[in-house]
Amino acid sequence: MEHPHRPVVIIEDHVDHIDELLDVLHRQWPELLPRLTVMCLDERGLDTQAALERWTSSFPELRVVASMDPSDPQRQQELPAEALQELPACARVVRGLLAPRGVLLQDIQLETLSFVPDDRCWESIDLASMVRGKYPSSRAPRCNFMSNKRVFHARFAADMEDAGFSFKDVLDKDELETTLVPRLARLLRKAFPLELERTGRARSEWLTADAEDRQRVDEELDLVLWEDRPGRLGLAGVGVDGGLVEMASDGQEALGWRALVKARLRGLPGIRTRELGEAIAPEHAERAEQLQKASNLVNRMRSRLRGGKDALLNTNGHYCLADERSVGRVRRRPRSPGSAPNASIS
Repeated sequence: MEHPHRPVVIIEDHVDHIDELLDVLHRQWPELLPRLTVMCLDERGLDTQAALERWTSSFPELRVVASMDPSDPQRQQELPAEALQELPACARVVRGLLAPRGVLLQDIQLETLSFVPDDRCWESIDLASMVRGKYPSSRAPRCNFMSNKRVFHARFAADMEDAGFSFKDVLDKDELETTLVPRLARLLRKAFPLELERTGRARSEWLTADAEDRQRVDEELDLVLWEDRPGRLGLAGVGVDGGLVEMASDGQEALGWRALVKARLRGLPGIRTRELGEAIAPEHAERAEQLQKASNLVNRMRSRLRGGKDALLNTNGHYCLADERSVGRVRRRPRSPGSAPNASIS
């Protein structure tokens, strides 16, 4: 099952505003949509229900929270009525959606929140402040805002500063076409520098560099390669005997692990025994020496794993990881929106 928290939550009070935001993101950074939850605060009704169905139909991996009857509980969630009436209730909903270190982007003017006075719309920043306070300070989300008010009076500025925010955190709605994606990309690059490929998932998962994420991944997978540090490869997971093993990233064993994990993640049968021998044996080695080198390396690799031969198999001329073993690989994320995903696993 996908982790319930997502890196980005956007809060808006009208469906047409959300339409505009999704249009910008779809054109400029479609890879973000599966990592986004939209919290729509518009009133319950036919228009809201129709918008919900339109969004989840147009963007199949988007998650939406709104005042409606969910037709797809995996991607649609009903917004509790008290979330529109009580600040703590609204903050609890957002906390349940947003990943630690994530980005909360909300409209300054949220007209449907009854706990925000009509004549002091900027007090909606109290919602962001309360949400932020629900995380450990070291893993608090970044809160940014949107507004179509070009000029803010002094009282608004003071309130923002009192809540720990700055006008630098406010995006002008008239300029979202040029500012939205660069802002989100910068914040998310810093917050989630890593990505995890894993068996059973079509899409990679963004990770923080925090110990909490590392521990969670190591506990969820039988075998995971950590390639988050230059020149080093870490071998971890519940199927690794004795816990984390570190090695040079350019060594023969690291080459073997990367090839095995690549094959498993790509649905390939494994590494041909002959190809592994050719890769690690001296240049002019005979076939027998190549196969012996490959066998010695695989035996050393098996010694790292719980289950040994049951975990790393020799089947039909291929070395491969057992199908029942869950496998993953963590690397640095590509640097910019629209970049091609890590295509090679070598």
